[in-house]
Amino acid sequence: MHDRSLRILTTQGELASVRSDWEDLAQAAGSVLLDVDYVLAFLEAFGPGSVCVFVLERQGRVRAIAPLRVARRGGVNWLEFFDAPTQEVHAGFLHETADDAFALCEHLVRHGMPIKLVRIPRVSPVVEAFSRLRARRTCVCRTSHGAPTAEVRFPDGGPDKLTSADGAKKLRYLLRKAGEIGDVSFAFNTPGEGEAGVLFDQFVDVEAAGWKGQQRTSLSHDPVQRAFFRQVAGKAAARGQLMIGIMSIAGRPAAARLCSARYGALWDHKIGYDEQFAAISPGILLTAETLRWSAARGFDRHVFLGNHEKWQDRWRPDVHETVTLTIYPRAVAGMIGLLADAFSAGLRRAAAKRAPATTS
Repeated sequence: MHDRSLRILTTQGELASVRSDWEDLAQAAGSVLLDVDYVLAFLEAFGPGSVCVFVLERQGRVRAIAPLRVARRGGVNWLEFFDAPTQEVHAGFLHETADDAFALCEHLVRHGMPIKLVRIPRVSPVVEAFSRLRARRTCVCRTSHGAPTAEVRFPDGGPDKLTSADGAKKLRYLLRKAGEIGDVSFAFNTPGEGEAGVLFDQFVDVEAAGWKGQQRTSLSHDPVQRAFFRQVAGKAAARGQLMIGIMSIAGRPAAARLCSARYGALWDHKIGYDEQFAAISPGILLTAETLRWSAARGFDRHVFLGNHEKWQDRWRPDVHETVTLTIYPRAVAGMIGLLADAFSAGLRRAAAKRAPATTS
């Protein structure tokens, strides 16, 4: 371990200094959420101090990267995934080997702050690394179940081969009902950087017209999140990897999705639909056409970046289990985090006991 060193990067210039090595590691990992441009988009939207990237180097080369941020909760500074506010699934850390992943995790524990890693793949080497560190009694590590994620892998013959006869019949029925409202069209836009902004605004408008707008969770109600995804879209467009799909009925956008095309896959960042058309499930119809579009262009899978949901099952996706890791280093800050969490859990249990029982 003595030949490895740790650096902490917090600025755009510092991140740019390791771009080449970062991109090599990201290519091997194959996840759009670990791209340096994705982290830069977050930093540009959320502002200075919003990221805290731990970089492990050996012999002048970057061997592992943990893109994190510092968040203060309960009077304690925590380390968590940099994009935790976006609620996307997290792909873990970048690393060249499992030994590099372990070395990086060991450095994080030595740093002393408690760590919370939400929705990390159960099979990630990071999970194994923290388990080994727990066995060495250098930290307390708690593992809890996380919401699963899903991706559709395209078989020979395309995604339609995945849909059952009943499922295909249902899709045809929904499309026919949509056609009774007006002409139905699907547009899969791959704009350049200059045109991305207008299409992004269209997506925001469609999302705001649905239940997310009603619950005030849409991008239209969150200017910082909107700025982040605008940056994501702009950087993807600059690489020729942005896709904004729009389904229209009678000339009016009924559903839209924001995607990145990278690593042989289409990555679903956001999807939304106009509540006026909810009865004909425009989001499902747009997904069916999106999968066909992706397969026709040589992609081998479609990745849903949010939680696995039942409506996705009509395409028989691979469902990936995730876990949430909470790590308390055996240091002052780590133990304070452990005590604060224990105190909060005790308050929640006491409140639950005091809550009046409901009757049917």
